[in-house]
Amino acid sequence: MLVVSLIVAMVFLIVMPRVIRAPKRMAIEQMLTDLRQACLETSARARATGTELELRLETDGGYGGMFIVAAASDITLSQDWSPPMPTNQEEQLSAAVLATINRYPLPADIEWQGLQDYSEDNPCRFVFYPDGEATGPKLRFTFKGIDYELSVDSLTGKPIIMEFAK
Repeated sequence: MLVVSLIVAMVFLIVMPRVIRAPKRMAIEQMLTDLRQACLETSARARATGTELELRLETDGGYGGMFIVAAASDITLSQDWSPPMPTNQEEQLSAAVLATINRYPLPADIEWQGLQDYSEDNPCRFVFYPDGEATGPKLRFTFKGIDYELSVDSLTGKPIIMEFAK
């Protein structure tokens, strides 16, 4: 009986720390996925439509917020835009339709750093071009006690998210 109790205690001590950390890791992975999705979908949409698009960060006092997609030139992207539909049935089967999401909400416990340089007249934004290129700042933020930096590759428009050890 003592041996069984020791084995159960050892298994409990090994498994419990992993179970406790799982929700935090899942929240971190979801946040990173949301950031990547916002950048990749906006980049793909800019290439598909042949229009410069911007991904603008709007926060609530430096915390949380959301990315908003807008046309870089006139900031009036149609909410119900959809690509032209194919005319015959064969083209319809092979055609892919891009999602037209214009808002990407972010977790409320993201703490953005260095946003004092931006204002309503000078928003924090990433711009994606039809040729696949992109421009934007290097944004530092903290989530669940871990520091990150978000930027975009200027040639491919892919998001670059770096994690910094404390």
